[in-house]
This record gives sequence, C-alpha cells and structure tokens, in this order.
Amino acid sequence: MKNIVIITDVDFYNEGAGHRMRIRDMISYLAPKCKLHIIYLGLVNMQVNDFCKSFNTQLFALDLNSQLDEPEYVNLVKKVFSINTFHSSIFQFIHLSYLLKWIPLNTVKILDAHDIIHERVRSFNNFNAANWGYILDQNIEIQIFECYDYVLFICETDHLNMVGHLSSGKSLYVPLSAKPIPTAINDNVTSIGFLGSEYTPNVDGLNYFIDSVWQYFPHKESVQFNVFGNVSTRLDHKKNLEGVKLNGYVNNLEEMYESIDIIINPVRFGSGLKIKSIEALSYGKPLITTPHGARGLNLESHPAFIIANNPEDFLLHISQLSQNKHMRQRLQYNALSFVRRKFSASEAYAPLSKVLL
Repeated sequence: MKNIVIITDVDFYNEGAGHRMRIRDMISYLAPKCKLHIIYLGLVNMQVNDFCKSFNTQLFALDLNSQLDEPEYVNLVKKVFSINTFHSSIFQFIHLSYLLKWIPLNTVKILDAHDIIHERVRSFNNFNAANWGYILDQNIEIQIFECYDYVLFICETDHLNMVGHLSSGKSLYVPLSAKPIPTAINDNVTSIGFLGSEYTPNVDGLNYFIDSVWQYFPHKESVQFNVFGNVSTRLDHKKNLEGVKLNGYVNNLEEMYESIDIIINPVRFGSGLKIKSIEALSYGKPLITTPHGARGLNLESHPAFIIANNPEDFLLHISQLSQNKHMRQRLQYNALSFVRRKFSASEAYAPLSKVLL
C-alpha cells in the first residue's frame, strides 16, 4: 500500500460547511486503500485525534491545543518529510502552496483546489459582495497550478475551464461522493427548508429568498420556511420573518431532511460545486435552485431538480410541487438515480485513484 499524506489547515473533523465535507469524504475514501497520513496545520485537540484514529490514519501536528505560525508549520512539514517517504502529497487549498518547496521532487504533488479563486473573486464583484478569503488574479493562479503534478476540481465546469489553460492531463474532475438515502415524500407539503453555513453567498441567498419570494408566498398559515445551519446567525432579524423558523446548527442531517418536504438553494454567486445541492439530491428531496446553485450539474432528459431563474419562478415551482405529490415522487426518483450514477465513490474518485493508488 502506498504512503499518501494530506496537508491541510481546515478543521475537517468538524461537521458543517462544504470544504470540511470534502476533506472528510476524501479521507473516508482513501483511508482503506492506502497508508494515509495527515499533516494538520491547525489547533490540535482530542476531536482531531479521535477522528484520525477512527480511520486508522496517522496524524502529524504540533503540540496539543497549540496553534502556531507559518515558520513553525514549515518546520513541521520539513521534519515529517525528512523521516517519511510518501508517494503523494495532497494539498487542501492553494494557499498552502508556500510549503511546496519542502516537498521532495520524487513525491507526486496534488492540489485539491476546491474552486478557482479568480472566478470566485469575479463572481463576488459582480454582486458587489466583499470578497471572502484570499485574492488571486488568473495568471498567478494558473502559474501556481502548474507547480503541481495534478489539480483536482470538484466542479466539472471549473475542470473544463482549466483544461485549456493547464498542461495536458493536469486538471482532474473529482467531485464529492454521495450515497442515495431516500426520505419520505409526504401527502401534503408543510415545510420548505434551506440549509447553509454563514458563508456570504448563503447569507445573500437567504435574504434574497425571504425578501423576494417568501414575503409573497400566500400559504404561510399551512407551510413553514425552516432555516437550518449557521446562516441564520448573519440574518437581519429586523426582517419580517413571518412563517420563518430559525433552527440553527443541525446535528442529524437525515432527521432534518425527513422533516422537510421541499428544499431550496437560492445561492446567486460564489464558485465551485454547490455541495448542498448534491446533499439535497442524495436525500431525494425535491430541490429548487438558482442557475448558480446548479453549477456543474448537467441537466438530463429526466431532470433531478428544478431551476428557478427569478422570484416568480420560485413561487410557481413551490406552488406546483405543493399541489402535486406525483411530481415530487418523480423528482425524488430522478434525484436518487442521478446521485447513484454520477456521485458514487467509485465514480467520483476514479480519476484520482488512477494517478494515486
């Protein structure tokens, strides 16, 4: 079995937010197939130790409860590579590329990009939103991509965009994997749901839906809009929240999806794959989303979800789904089939397995 190391500063052992889900998903796929190691450049606690032990994965980190600075993380990486030989190193996010110079030449270097920074910057600017995280222009970002042997993109749109810019074979489409978990389709619609972190596009999407769609929804006495996740912590509570319930952090996703009849993803900008859309489809819930929320998900002859181009579309589709159980059942069937075909672990990770295992 090959020695493979993941390098990350993301608190992947915690749940919530798509970037954590991605890293946990990759760990769960790779751990049984190789000798997996993790260099963690973050605050070490018993949670991360327990998580790594549960996957029989070796953890390299600094002292317990110590979060140090960049030079000390460089020293940690140098030390780990001085006493271990790895076939491959997987960097989680481009901002850790400052560590590349310490990786031996014979180690395959892989960047799990998650998204394309310059595309994200452009998308945020188009909505006059303050940019989140770091900023790179296209030329510099592509130059950094070229420093790696392979670059992984979780969104097929991003992968196809980069194929023409990067050396042949360098760009790989490796989405998140998902398992179909069918939930109940009830006779009557009583709950519409939205799940999101406090990420700026989620907050914008929620405000957009409440202001432009929900306030005009005529059946608030019989249907409740349930908001799940930390997105509600950044919602303007001075809004008219009639018929809206803020549920906060979700401990059990399956219970949450069982409790709702229709799920929305009203996100309008950002980048990468909309993991919450994949998640909703994996639970077989009728999904209404924006064109951006469907980014990277190709519509098929038997659609697995509905796209709303404007507030009027949202209202129309919610009304149609509420009155038609058969339509909701058909969407569930299509969604579960879509996830089974496109996002099984073997399908999602096939390109990575080919170069890694």
